[in-house]
Amino acid sequence: MTHRRKSATDFPLKGWPKDIIPLLMREVSSLISLTEIREFYIGRTNSLIATKSRHGSDDIVGLYETESSENAMDVEDALIKRFHSHPKCSNDASHSGGGAQDYFVNYVYIAIWTSKRNDR
Repeated sequence: MTHRRKSATDFPLKGWPKDIIPLLMREVSSLISLTEIREFYIGRTNSLIATKSRHGSDDIVGLYETESSENAMDVEDALIKRFHSHPKCSNDASHSGGGAQDYFVNYVYIAIWTSKRNDR
């Protein structure tokens, strides 16, 4: 991803939501502050590739990975609640939703749309 800033964080993160959420809040805040990020969407999925295609986004970053849909929902919900009011956020709901399932790996992701040079 060309617009990703240098980070010591390797994504996706794994672990307990209470341990992961503060770091993800900082990382997402830093990412969405980049001027080339035009729009973003936070969600949960079992397939990052299919989700990127469905959104038609320029990029998708798997932020968190877990086998627990409950843990994924906790992380997704915390991120959406924190960033829902951000002017670049395209989430309609101010809480988690959707249907990732327990029998697959669950990802919390951020889909990103960037400003193209001809958009300016």
